[in-house]
Amino acid sequence: MHTATLVLARSNVLVVLAIVAAAGCVNELNPHTREADADHNVAFVAQDDTLNSQLTTDAEGYRVTPVIDRRGEPFNRIGVRYDVAGTVVAEGRARHDDSWSDWSELTSTYVDDSVHNGLLDVEADSDGAQLRFKLDDGASLRFLVTETFVFAPAAADVDLEVDAEAASEDLQGLAADGLVVTRSQWGARSRSCGPTHQPNRLTIHHTDTPNNDSISMPARVRQIQNYHINTRGWCDVGYHFLIGQDARVYQGRVENVLGAHAAGANTDNVGISFIGTFDDAAPSSAMLDAAARIMKSMSRTYGIALNRDRVQGHRQVGTTDTSCPGDALYNGLSDLISRAQGSTGGGTDSTTTACSLVQVDTDTLNIRPDANTSRAPIGSLTLGQTATRLASVTGQTVNGTSRWYRVQRGSVVGYISGAYASCAN
Repeated sequence: MHTATLVLARSNVLVVLAIVAAAGCVNELNPHTREADADHNVAFVAQDDTLNSQLTTDAEGYRVTPVIDRRGEPFNRIGVRYDVAGTVVAEGRARHDDSWSDWSELTSTYVDDSVHNGLLDVEADSDGAQLRFKLDDGASLRFLVTETFVFAPAAADVDLEVDAEAASEDLQGLAADGLVVTRSQWGARSRSCGPTHQPNRLTIHHTDTPNNDSISMPARVRQIQNYHINTRGWCDVGYHFLIGQDARVYQGRVENVLGAHAAGANTDNVGISFIGTFDDAAPSSAMLDAAARIMKSMSRTYGIALNRDRVQGHRQVGTTDTSCPGDALYNGLSDLISRAQGSTGGGTDSTTTACSLVQVDTDTLNIRPDANTSRAPIGSLTLGQTATRLASVTGQTVNGTSRWYRVQRGSVVGYISGAYASCAN
């Protein structure tokens, strides 16, 4: 996978062009192979005055973007997210063999008040793109982000709106435990994705969306999920966690499921994305603290070391040439890690590892063959006894947590609820 970057303007927002030769599964338990290399990158992003200063007005009264020159980086789909106050008609066109297509209206895939997603399928091997917007009197274009990429349809793409029963609303993630806004709380579409993986590192992103957002964070996360599913063709929102400007953490994909956020490096990699654009402006301290809390939880659950080897910016991993997560956020990663190392921020231990032993915190705790209390016990542990931790898994919610431990005590191997056990080393 390769991207080329062209800086069109830089004020408060970096405007770049990028081609992403990747897409993903839709509603498949074993996703189409294209999702293993799925990634996030932008073709053009700008907002407010920076955006409007780059638009020109054509003879028909449309506001027109600069030409997005993609010579040598062909595509067949243009994906667009935009915010507009008022009524708008959005159109696009593509260049192929030095000839421009006619303007065509974008296919709208999502509208929620002022928030829009759309796409335009164009001739294969196109190498230039342009957008234009017809705004009613009083309407204003506030934000625009565009991607050009190669989209390879899969059989399941015709079934975008079918939600698998296996993706129940209580499947909220292994590290949730009250730290996140659950999928059901932010109004996620229910999805069933795969395959699973074993998290062993964290990658930090930003979403290329407005700073000082004018819409609610749940609404913005719903827009991102829709775009990833209906325009990029992925199974679900590509990130595992999103850090809201309200200093809350939003659960994306369950973190033990393969994500779509770092091409060539998605396996065993948990994607954490800050909602906004952080090229020049850094996230708030409250956003950083929220991210630190979920990073600490991930470290405890999966044994991910909180250091610069295991916590990296998107630009450091995978095969995509990208500026993500923006210079301001990237330059603050060491501070973010320090916050995560401490229980309330700060701390100096950069070699955090998962415990190898768990200790029982109640009088008697049954060992069961599966992570569910309905299964008959195959053994038990008493207060203060320890067992070897083989893995942390998700299971039936007990006393507010879905975390279970797969343990071994002597010859007995089974599961104990994390509600009544904790790390002993």
